[in-house]
Amino acid sequence: MATATNSDYAAGMSIEGWVAANRSIDSTVFDNNCAPTIDFVQLKLHQLFVADHEGRKDYPIRVIGEFDNGYCKMPVFSIIYPGVVEIRICLQNPSVPWSWVASVKSEQPIDTDFRELFEQDKPADFDDFGDGWDHPQFKVDDEEFSLELDGEHELYTFCWLLTRELGINH
Repeated sequence: MATATNSDYAAGMSIEGWVAANRSIDSTVFDNNCAPTIDFVQLKLHQLFVADHEGRKDYPIRVIGEFDNGYCKMPVFSIIYPGVVEIRICLQNPSVPWSWVASVKSEQPIDTDFRELFEQDKPADFDDFGDGWDHPQFKVDDEEFSLELDGEHELYTFCWLLTRELGINH
């Protein structure tokens, strides 16, 4: 059985801390690329995992790394629902806004086909989630897996289906 871990999550930094450290490098590039990504993750995705304000304060999104795509640094986000699941996500290239990568560790098997909305056998090639997060595709392992998702809509839909399958925030 997979283990959603708090160790990297706790070692990560707040989004605010990451923004303060990175915004001054090139504010125009940051505002055009990182800011919309951060807003989407903070304002849309996080509420799927932790619906109430108190829960979002207790389990905020953490930045556990960064991905340098040659144009700008993008944060690697960790969202955790304690004892159930941790998901790490990153937008690989802001100029191609459909190139999201997600990696999941669940405490229980995820018994769904995600309504066949995603390519579940396409491997996700992404090394920046940290040690122990280079997972096979969903069809190989239903507790620890990684996948590429095409756009914010597909990422949001995936997270919505994942939280419903795991009984989070019904």
